[in-house]
Amino acid sequence: MHGTWAGTGNGGGGGGPGGLRGFAKLANRPPPNQRQTGCRDPCAEIPLCRAIVTLIMGGLLLVAGIVITALHYSGRIQSEDTGTVGPVLLCLGFMFCLLGIVWIPILRRKQARREGTDFYEAQAERVRLEAARQKELAEADKLHGHNPIV
Repeated sequence: MHGTWAGTGNGGGGGGPGGLRGFAKLANRPPPNQRQTGCRDPCAEIPLCRAIVTLIMGGLLLVAGIVITALHYSGRIQSEDTGTVGPVLLCLGFMFCLLGIVWIPILRRKQARREGTDFYEAQAERVRLEAARQKELAEADKLHGHNPIV
């Protein structure tokens, strides 16, 4: 069998010539949004970008569905397809809008939790540093004969 698992030529086993070289190539590959293709994800830096895009697309689909349905039922468009396309766009637009509306608070809560974690970690580090400084001062006072309790 000519196994080509990740390009090793031996089915991915470790005992033949080539070993796990193909696996190493896969393991060293950068994540998809950091590949060297020249294209990068524009939504990677903006936390709510995808949710906002979903909300906008839902609004556009919703408006298109309303317009096509209204034109069909007013009699200005006489086609059998518009009788189904309009309501389908209306439903898709509503679902995308609902998805975007629900997604935004979830992302905000996730971001606040992430920032809160950083805040508490920084606070804990400050407390540790202050405790270490107080301990060093107490030891220095003991060495010099000062009584820390006055």
